[in-house]
Amino acid sequence: IVVFPNDPSNPYWGASCEVPGCVYPEALNYNEAATKDDFSCYFTENPCPSGLNFDGITGTQDLLMFLVEFGLSCN
Repeated sequence: IVVFPNDPSNPYWGASCEVPGCVYPEALNYNEAATKDDFSCYFTENPCPSGLNFDGITGTQDLLMFLVEFGLSCN
């Protein structure tokens, strides 16, 4: 391990170390150390496809989750 002093003139000062991986706790391959989503997550089949929060119930919370995203550009 190399430790750099907290000095803005150091070229490595403020550099971040991103850890790619699955960042969704409900995924089968969730990586607790991951800090950047690499789109590698895989999930079990949702028995309630209209339930967006995976709680097994299609309710108000699911509708609100949908409405928050409705009409947003996918770009």
